[in-house]
Amino acid sequence: SEMCIRDRNKDGVIDDLRKEIDELKRQIEELELANGEKDKEIAQLRDNLEAKDNELDKEKENSAALQTEIDDLKEAEGDLQDEIKNLKTLLLLKGDNDKLLVVLTGKNNDLNNKLKDLEDQDERLN
Repeated sequence: SEMCIRDRNKDGVIDDLRKEIDELKRQIEELELANGEKDKEIAQLRDNLEAKDNELDKEKENSAALQTEIDDLKEAEGDLQDEIKNLKTLLLLKGDNDKLLVVLTGKNNDLNNKLKDLEDQDERLN
């Protein structure tokens, strides 16, 4: 009779241990699943980070290209300013030439009129 009680107790202890083992196995499986999910999240975050990194590199390239374009435009602007100065100088010279032309045309007309007067006098004398 005492044997039976001891056997039952032993069986109870064994059952309890089996239940505890099953519970621990279940917890381990849960943790493994959770770890698997975390691994997926980490992989996704790594991909996102790499994509952002690539995007940043492209932005840097674009920025460098824009800076080159800006530098080229500044250089072209400088060339245009020089050209404008040259044109202004030419316009001033043209203005001076136009004034001179007016003066010379006036003198030419005066000389033509004097010549005509002289020719008229000459005709009257002859």
